[in-house]
Amino acid sequence: AGIDIQKPRMRAVIEAVLNLAPKPDGFTAGELAVRTGELLRQPTYTPRHAAYDLRKLRGKGFVERVGTTRCYQPTTLAIGTLVALLILREKVIKPVLAGAGKPKPGRPPKRMHPLDVHYENLQSEMRRTFRTLGLAA
Repeated sequence: AGIDIQKPRMRAVIEAVLNLAPKPDGFTAGELAVRTGELLRQPTYTPRHAAYDLRKLRGKGFVERVGTTRCYQPTTLAIGTLVALLILREKVIKPVLAGAGKPKPGRPPKRMHPLDVHYENLQSEMRRTFRTLGLAA
């Protein structure tokens, strides 16, 4: 079973795990189900769904069981990895791909924020890459 962060459910589960990570005794599948259901705005996400998603996260080594209890905690390495995945997807890849189409007509602003300059460079490089691959005209 893979972890596909393109799916809203898996993103919500990862975000819920990160929200519950500070709990010193860990969290249960029921607590994960409640938090994930809130994030998805979907009351039909049950502890059974959460247990399935926890098995996938355990298989990848992102979550481990706390002793012999029914509680789970993300591993220290997993917290950084999961945060990096979410930030890359939401703050870097998504905006770059959104603007990677045709350049916007009109004059650029007089003063651009340094971050906007980086996004502009990434978008123009993505357009060139797409042309090289034959994905765009």
